[in-house]
Amino acid sequence: MLSEQIAQRAEGMILLHRITERLLDESSLSGGVWQSVSGDHGNCYPVAAAVALAAEKAGYKAVVVHGRPTLQVAPFKPYDHAWVEVETRMGCIAVDLSNGCNAALPVERYYELGKTEADKAIYTPDEVWQLIVNSGHYGPFHIPIPGQESEDG
Repeated sequence: MLSEQIAQRAEGMILLHRITERLLDESSLSGGVWQSVSGDHGNCYPVAAAVALAAEKAGYKAVVVHGRPTLQVAPFKPYDHAWVEVETRMGCIAVDLSNGCNAALPVERYYELGKTEADKAIYTPDEVWQLIVNSGHYGPFHIPIPGQESEDG
């Protein structure tokens, strides 16, 4: 069990390194993607799209996920967020490089730590980039849950 966890963590770190290298090589991704979108909103949507594309170009199968984890500090409420899930030899790894985060964890652990709600939207890199082009924004693209405030992460 412990050796499997160590292997998953090592695979996650290798994946993170490869994706980061690919992102740094992409001149079209410099600048705006890494900046906060506006005010107190984060940069998770554009960063997730860029990370998924970089993972795909590095030879991995990746999807962009738009979902609702729960804040782990006050006010402890769900918020809209985006991250990437990448298939590896050791299983599926959640990669989150938004807002200064540097996370690459097994998906189950990422969901557990974020207390992520079951409702989520999943997009291939091609789908997310087509939605970006068609909508003129990076997301979210799913319809907000009625009665809940939308806060971008």
